[in-house]
Amino acid sequence: MGMLSRWFRRFFSVAPAAPEPFPDAWNQVLGDEFPDWAELTVTEQETLRELVRAFLAKVRFTGIHGFVVEDRHRVLIAAFACRLILGLEFRWFRELTEVLIYPGDYQIGRAHV
Repeated sequence: MGMLSRWFRRFFSVAPAAPEPFPDAWNQVLGDEFPDWAELTVTEQETLRELVRAFLAKVRFTGIHGFVVEDRHRVLIAAFACRLILGLEFRWFRELTEVLIYPGDYQIGRAHV
């Protein structure tokens, strides 16, 4: 059993299902809009695709203040998050269940600082 399958079981606490092909539209988003994509090796690209797929299967995306979340947003956010741990043992997103997407800059109130 491969490293990614072991990671998947630890991360999701379930056995991985047979993967469906990575959607062409997602590949296009990565190729067109993800800045590091062309710099990654073919192996790194495949690993990142699998991480993105797992991230998207687990994490809910919620638009705030009327923001409409599209697949493009989900794929890019997942890719940026998973790029941070590419090549590392995956533990960082174990507790993550939801990503909130605001239509502009998120402002922290002075009382929270």
